[in-house]
Amino acid sequence: MNLLQKIRSRIDEVARFVRGRRVIEDSVRLDFVGNRDQNLFHGVHDSFEAAQAESYGVAGYDNEASANLYLDHVRVDGSDILFASGSLQYLPQRLAHYLGEWSKLPRRIVINITPIHSVQSYFTVNGIGTAFCAYRVQTHADLVRGLSPFGYRMRDHWLNRGKHLTLPLNPALSLDHYSGCCFDLPP
Repeated sequence: MNLLQKIRSRIDEVARFVRGRRVIEDSVRLDFVGNRDQNLFHGVHDSFEAAQAESYGVAGYDNEASANLYLDHVRVDGSDILFASGSLQYLPQRLAHYLGEWSKLPRRIVINITPIHSVQSYFTVNGIGTAFCAYRVQTHADLVRGLSPFGYRMRDHWLNRGKHLTLPLNPALSLDHYSGCCFDLPP
């Protein structure tokens, strides 16, 4: 086989690989968009806005069908404790941004069921069956760094092993557990 034939052969191999990859990507996207009863994820983005811009259909929890999913779980706390369980990842800004707007800080912050990646912060899109939501994944260091300027110190942290995030085509960014932690302001 001469050099030209070898080059053509390699080009054909690459083309078959690229076509195969597109078929797999299309299949994953169709499964994601067609989902109505699972908690799925798709794509990796650099910002909340980029993830939110993905056009798969109804976006976010700001619609009746999505809001009704958790209607039985909402309670108004009314004390000096902020309890955020499975919610921070849906906010356009980090928790520190919102704390900066409050006139009185909670004495204790309990964060549970939050996607924490060991190395990289990123955004993805979460298909919840009724809508598609921009979804933040942050590092533990980013979370601590955001709360430290307010005086918060970590009291405890834990793993939520029953919760995971699978990112097809991006296994290094998938999570085999979520995390929780407790922060206190010094007395």
